[in-house]
Amino acid sequence: MKKEDLSAAMNSIDVKFIEEAENYDMTKRKIIKRPLSRLAVAAILAGCIIFSGVAYAGATLTDWESVISFFDKDGNETKVTVSDKAFFKQLPDGLPVPGDGEPMIPMKRAEAEALLGFEFLGSKLSPESTIFNYDANVNFNSNSVATVSLWCPGFIKESENKSINMSVDILSTDAEEGYILPFIEGKDAMGGKVYGETYTLESLDADAVIYAFDSDNRTNATFVYDNIYYTVSAYGYSLEEFKAILNTLR
Repeated sequence: MKKEDLSAAMNSIDVKFIEEAENYDMTKRKIIKRPLSRLAVAAILAGCIIFSGVAYAGATLTDWESVISFFDKDGNETKVTVSDKAFFKQLPDGLPVPGDGEPMIPMKRAEAEALLGFEFLGSKLSPESTIFNYDANVNFNSNSVATVSLWCPGFIKESENKSINMSVDILSTDAEEGYILPFIEGKDAMGGKVYGETYTLESLDADAVIYAFDSDNRTNATFVYDNIYYTVSAYGYSLEEFKAILNTLR
């Protein structure tokens, strides 16, 4: 969908519906859900309009692709595919959900994998003691977990000037449209991205979208493997060094 069409759809949403969504009484929920900003509520409602024509409670999209958008100096958009099919993971019941303003939960890899019930990618260059910070969100219309995120700063650290961060994003099979939409439109909404190439990680049989930023010394690689969305960020590495790091992921 074109950006102008999305903007028009969002602008056409009556503000009273946004206010009703913001003021909805959440006190009866067993799991705390973060309050949404007016813009976020509008985006969720717009997403329902875009994909189904009506706001259908509990609807889940199952046929979509994930992209990242890049804009040139004239504002022209180029979309690069991260995954050409939808991706979801079955999550266990009873996962912790940090409340609004609460910090992410630090865990070692083994602890996070035991909690989730499946493994995620690691590297022989990343110490066993590496900490993954856990976060989760619940659906808008139920108490089930919609997304889980793991953030690992210093996933690999060679020196103060050379390090690798990794984020892991997981969509539940129960995820509703409002949580799926950011993966469709591209989770990295930061401006100044410069597309480099789509690089095949042969050890994983996965294609990573590699891009840099015109404002800092950072290179990102984003890809989907085993229905999990990964973003690996390199600071201070050449492109060839970064590719070598990516090929250590198992």
